[in-house]
Amino acid sequence: ADAIAEARPTALAIPLGLFHSDHHLVHDACRKVWLSDTSMRCIAYEDCLYRRMDGLVQQRLALLHKQNIVATPKDLHATEDDAQRKRLAVSRYESQLRAFGPNGYDDAFAPERAWTLTHAR
Repeated sequence: ADAIAEARPTALAIPLGLFHSDHHLVHDACRKVWLSDTSMRCIAYEDCLYRRMDGLVQQRLALLHKQNIVATPKDLHATEDDAQRKRLAVSRYESQLRAFGPNGYDDAFAPERAWTLTHAR
């Protein structure tokens, strides 16, 4: 909260927090900071490698809804050039890629999806 307050951003980009405990913790912490100042825009992105696990995205969106948070799909306007840069960057993250096997990281190359979060009071 202190680091975010010091930076004074106009928007936060946070993970949906879909599977890994670290992702859950970051999502929860960032969501709390955002809820303390909803004048900041909040954009939640899907966590690569976990976003295609059955039901995880839907479970998070349902939980946000229960917390009176509306998640609206956001068009990220990715280009083919963006996709190529991402593919190159992902291919260089060898320590993670080994953990997912020869094809386990294919999801990292899929188009990004995100939601704009708003608090419905």
